[in-house]
Amino acid sequence: TTIDVGQHPPDVYTLPFPLKSGQHVVLRGKVKALRVSALDAGAILDASQLEVGSFTISGKIDAGSTLKVNAPGGTVHIGGKVDAGSRVEVHAPGGEVKFLFATTGAKEGSKIDNGARVSITARTVEFKGDIGGTGTKVSVVLTRNAWLKVASVSGKATVEYQSQAGGWSPPDVAVGPVGPDATFRKAGE
Repeated sequence: TTIDVGQHPPDVYTLPFPLKSGQHVVLRGKVKALRVSALDAGAILDASQLEVGSFTISGKIDAGSTLKVNAPGGTVHIGGKVDAGSRVEVHAPGGEVKFLFATTGAKEGSKIDNGARVSITARTVEFKGDIGGTGTKVSVVLTRNAWLKVASVSGKATVEYQSQAGGWSPPDVAVGPVGPDATFRKAGE
């Protein structure tokens, strides 16, 4: 399914249904804000051809689902967990990306786990949830005047970051506990 948000889009476009069971939706055009509830069971939401100012997904991205977002200079907020081999690609150069909720006790928050793969290009990136599991990989490319905050890395997860171009002041990087089998590193080191 391809949805062209069109020449006269609403300020806020809400995907009118949660995506599940292998549904594949492509969004095109330009919109100030895009809201999505959740992706599950291999669903694909490709918004890489949609220019969006702010993107929010309130629920989980689970069971081999894929999310692609294009928000240059914008904000991307992910409220649920990214789990079970799901993939997230966020292209937000100059923008901010936040995984909103901490992993505490029984609350998974915005955890990234179980072989999920996340790649982000942005100016500021914050992971409030734990990044864990086996085969989980998070790659971050930071643009100018950047900072990166990571709450924790556990299990056998890998988090890698790099600056997009040399000659800029190095990014501010803050990372919480990194487990003995987990990896947190600057790419190429």
